[in-house]
Amino acid sequence: MGDGDLKTSEVDLVNEKIEENGLAKSPQPSASPPPATVMAPSSGVRAPRGGGGERKQLAQHAVFLPDHFKTFVVDSTKAFDSIVKTFRRDIQDFRMISVDSETTLNSLAAGTNANGCIDLLQIGTFNGRAFLFRLSMMKSSETNYLRNILADPSIVKMGSLFQSDARRLITDWGIYVHNWIDIQNVALNCLDRRVVGKSQGLKNMTKSFVGVELDLFEPQSMGNWSTGELSDAQVNYAAQNVMAVIDIFCCIYANRMRLSSITTEDIKQHIAWTRFYANAFYSAYS
Repeated sequence: MGDGDLKTSEVDLVNEKIEENGLAKSPQPSASPPPATVMAPSSGVRAPRGGGGERKQLAQHAVFLPDHFKTFVVDSTKAFDSIVKTFRRDIQDFRMISVDSETTLNSLAAGTNANGCIDLLQIGTFNGRAFLFRLSMMKSSETNYLRNILADPSIVKMGSLFQSDARRLITDWGIYVHNWIDIQNVALNCLDRRVVGKSQGLKNMTKSFVGVELDLFEPQSMGNWSTGELSDAQVNYAAQNVMAVIDIFCCIYANRMRLSSITTEDIKQHIAWTRFYANAFYSAYS
């Protein structure tokens, strides 16, 4: 795991443009597939509207989860050098990333992470890659590169209950995260609140929006993020969490645009994308 890449199967993006007439106005009643149905990526056709007064339901969409993405563990200069071009290209391609972080539990920190700093910074991209940066194992120049990415106001960062993570990154590493939004706010801004429900954490949102159960966190076996080498369980847990944010966003977009299926390529080619982008992130922190 030391040189950066634990691989899972790579997602095949569909290169098919979607014809649209712009962003839909306020959500109208429609008949969507039942919540228990996970929609497989295909051509992104607009779903038919329902008749007289039916209550809209949330259609689930799994794009990258549970295992259609690649994971890279960055724990050395060699690992960083091997991913930096791909990482940069992914960000330039979409200008949106998902962000998460992990910190060693206090009960396990003695002798390994006595300062209680964030140990792991996860960044997910819309090209289906999860990058796990082990901050304490990186050179200052490499950390500065991440600082520039996360401080860039032209790159949107999404997280789940991310406000505390953003504060900790400033305190622990001097990493300022500009232009970020919580995925729950995106859902509340873009969908019927009766469909979204009450505020909930990432695990519950992933189950509701994506139809996938995230791996269970086991504190004693997975809580030490400053260990010499991360276990497969830790890597899978951290990668799934950051990719879940992207899947949730894709589901929000598909439901808002009444698409029966969705891929990230659909989103990128969609004529309504820029208008949706502006509306979804008007309340982003800066």
